[in-house]
Amino acid sequence: DSKLIANAPWRQLDNGLYAANTDEWLDNFTFPQIDARIVTINPDGTPVGKQVGDRYIPAFYDGKTIFADIDYIEGAMYQEKAWTKPKVEGVKPLAENAFKTPRAWSNFIMLHEIAHTNFAQKAGESKAQYENRINDIAMEQHKAQSSINEETVLKFRSALNSGVLNTIMSGTPADKPIITDGVAYVPMSVASKFGMVEDPKVRGYARIENGLMGLPFQFYSYTLANINKTVATLAQGQIKNRAIGISTSMGLAYLSLKLRTPDFVWEDMSAQDKFARSFDMSGVMAFYSDLFYTSMHTSLALGGPNITGGILAPKFPQDPSAMDAVTGLAGAGPSWAADVGGGMYQFANGEYGEGAKTIARNAPFARLWFLKDDINQITRAWAQ
Repeated sequence: DSKLIANAPWRQLDNGLYAANTDEWLDNFTFPQIDARIVTINPDGTPVGKQVGDRYIPAFYDGKTIFADIDYIEGAMYQEKAWTKPKVEGVKPLAENAFKTPRAWSNFIMLHEIAHTNFAQKAGESKAQYENRINDIAMEQHKAQSSINEETVLKFRSALNSGVLNTIMSGTPADKPIITDGVAYVPMSVASKFGMVEDPKVRGYARIENGLMGLPFQFYSYTLANINKTVATLAQGQIKNRAIGISTSMGLAYLSLKLRTPDFVWEDMSAQDKFARSFDMSGVMAFYSDLFYTSMHTSLALGGPNITGGILAPKFPQDPSAMDAVTGLAGAGPSWAADVGGGMYQFANGEYGEGAKTIARNAPFARLWFLKDDINQITRAWAQ
């Protein structure tokens, strides 16, 4: 699909943006590779067709070169629906509605002449029989190519439509890397050292498939969608006003951060931390700012330094802990299970207050800002 899209027609808008010209994709055929040259106009600018008696032949193959007068084929020949009135006696006419556009008709002519280069006339086969066989081959290739092009247009438009005027963003296959489904490809230069076998479809790579590889991306549907639908549109100038868009996102993120953060923590936060956290929650950098904070927490959990040199603080106090380093990278599911398991362990060892607090705050909906006071009351009651 990527190769087809890369070779498909495009146009440049007035503002310099390159856009897909999908209206032209359906008739943009990729012709088979052949040894013969293709000539559509003579060096002096005259048409390449040849006159035989009172008949003009706009396309023919001379054994080394395919000549095709595209202007005549898409003009006069298309207007008179030449495919319904074959000139060679015994050649079957094609359906009147076989070609909906002049380009579709000229594509068929090219496929017909290319088929002549690949399929020679058989012994005992008449000229009419040979032309009918070539027509059948060309029409089969024409239908196959049309089907491929139509499918590519639908895929591209569906992917594009998923990013236009969305209110609720959800990651689609066009947004998410294949590793979110537990699939990864490793170069054979590395994989061969571990005895892995080359994938039969993706040459040069070995395929690894394991559902556990998708764990870190369990709740990243919005984030991955945001990369294409927000970050990409900001970068490419599709937002009507970038300044207002970014300012609105930052303002809403600042409000959300203040609502979610306990008052005593908020009062101690530095100005640069409030800005950095708001920037992270705004989605302006989507996955990338999240990777930054995850790297900071992982470094601290492994006993390393603060990667910002103390300029920014982590989202929460992080003591050295191999378990936290693993669960931080493994994703939300394992992290939640480890927190609840730790709370149960505390409770079983007599730390009722801490154990109850950990379990209660990891319950569904417990972290909603308007339930904060109720959850605090519940944990205090359990602690007593």
